[in-house]
Amino acid sequence: MWSDVKRILAVFCSLSLIGLMSNCAEPRPPQGGPKDTRPPALHPKKYSSPNKSVNYQERQVILTFDEWIKLQSAQSQLVISPPLQNKPEIKIKNKSLVLKWKELLKDSTTYTIAFGDAVRDITENNSVKNLKFVFSTGPYLDSLSCKGILVDANDGKALEGVLVMLYKNLNDSVPLLQKPYYFSETAADGTFNIDNIGEGSYKVFALKDMNSDYLYNLPNEQIAFLDSVFVLNDTTNGFFRLRLFQERSKPFVLNAKQVGQGCVQLQFNRALVGRTAIQFMGEELPVLALEQGDDSLRLWFDASVLQADDWQFIIRNQEEQWQDTLSVDATLNYEKAVRWCFRNKQNGEDVFDGYRNNKDTLAVQQSPFEAIELNFNNPLEQVDLTKWELYIDSNLLVSRYIVNSTLDSLRGLTIVDTVLENILVDTFLRIQIDSLVRDTKRSTAIHLYAPLSEKNQYKLMLLDSAIQDVFGQHNKDSLEGLYRINNKDQYGRIECLINQADSIKQYLAQLVGPNGVVLFEHALKDSSSYRLVYPYIGMGNYTIAVTEDNNRNAMWDPGVYQLKRQAELKIISKNIALKPGWENFMSIDLKSR
Repeated sequence: MWSDVKRILAVFCSLSLIGLMSNCAEPRPPQGGPKDTRPPALHPKKYSSPNKSVNYQERQVILTFDEWIKLQSAQSQLVISPPLQNKPEIKIKNKSLVLKWKELLKDSTTYTIAFGDAVRDITENNSVKNLKFVFSTGPYLDSLSCKGILVDANDGKALEGVLVMLYKNLNDSVPLLQKPYYFSETAADGTFNIDNIGEGSYKVFALKDMNSDYLYNLPNEQIAFLDSVFVLNDTTNGFFRLRLFQERSKPFVLNAKQVGQGCVQLQFNRALVGRTAIQFMGEELPVLALEQGDDSLRLWFDASVLQADDWQFIIRNQEEQWQDTLSVDATLNYEKAVRWCFRNKQNGEDVFDGYRNNKDTLAVQQSPFEAIELNFNNPLEQVDLTKWELYIDSNLLVSRYIVNSTLDSLRGLTIVDTVLENILVDTFLRIQIDSLVRDTKRSTAIHLYAPLSEKNQYKLMLLDSAIQDVFGQHNKDSLEGLYRINNKDQYGRIECLINQADSIKQYLAQLVGPNGVVLFEHALKDSSSYRLVYPYIGMGNYTIAVTEDNNRNAMWDPGVYQLKRQAELKIISKNIALKPGWENFMSIDLKSR
């Protein structure tokens, strides 16, 4: 029996020892305490191959860190310049990263090994940023360098984490086919430095790399490039400014659907250049109205003559050299009526937040400097101004007699007392409507002009049959809306002087308001200076953008690498924090790029 007990104890001890050894062999994150946010660092004492060594003849590189590490996408992240025919073997041994060559290195050559984000700790996946190892197989390191800044071509903001790459191969296709000879990443302020470069001629290309392969091979990748070859030597000023852009992808329809009575809406993947035409397949049907937004299209037609479960269309855009066909479900039924809508102006799109009530009791806040804008679900065909009535809410002081009666219980008599009182009575006085003007871009909108006074409230009434849409439908009930006019001191003034313009070129000037909405835009040409005044602007943050409109299409255009065409230059002013009653003056120098 005692021998059985000894055998059980021996087995238990063996299992305990195995478990203890297993726990010791497997690195585990410590339990408790603050979250680890520090990436691994090279160990200050334990052996690592010396960085920036000369006459380097070792067959491997060893980098030892101060904590346990792992590799993530190492082969795709690893970039060696100049490039090797065969990628080296890379592995982890304890806390060290070991990289072994599979070929002989060139004599008297400076090599730079960049590990990208491949090296990470095993606890919180913190990556070692910009880990590089530089050495030379000759007696000296290449010591030339270049630097610069990279910004977004559209909004001028600095961009972080963008690759800036140099190629010795000067062919135009090299960014699509080969990894760079030298490269670096931009910092938070958009600046970059590339060190240890050899003398020579280079092609310069920047890439927002979406798949971490150092190649320009995805349509959603952003790029920048120098127009000419960059020659680097001891006398070169190696500084350049790059503007990043995304090339326009091929247009296509994201979705197409019926959104109202005889109304089809198309949503595109991006803004279209030029006018877009649409026609029915198989039948010639008249288009009652067509509206093209930046990235959308709305079409109204008489759907009653089509007996089908779906509608077939052909879309053409000559300037984009693009054509497509689409099918729209025709089985949905929408109410046949003309109604007025709320328009959401927050993001500059023609988005409607629903229908207004026939009699709105909540007043719409209205600028005293703008016409009242009315929006409807269908384009308007006719407007009968005799059935439009506008009233101002006025408090009148009215005198009237108030009769009070009391009962005298002792004598059984009723005593009547008459008092003259002055009271305020709300009343609406009809005023003149100056005119109604159709919106030039949206056939569903109309603007009402009238003498509107600040701090007052107005009632607008559209009597029965005051409006008629393109389907011949009238409003069957009266529509009533209230408008409260804001105080004039809630608005400010912005004035901008644009200097150093090229009188041969055309420019596009835009006042950009909160949320990036373009409020006003003007084409500028035939002068070297321009003065822009925006007198009645609500409080908020604004910028003024001036674009060199090289192709005179009244919009900013990105570049095309294959055509060596840069993105159109856009200069954006400093932010204007406009407050009520303030006047802001600023100037933009188009030569200060």
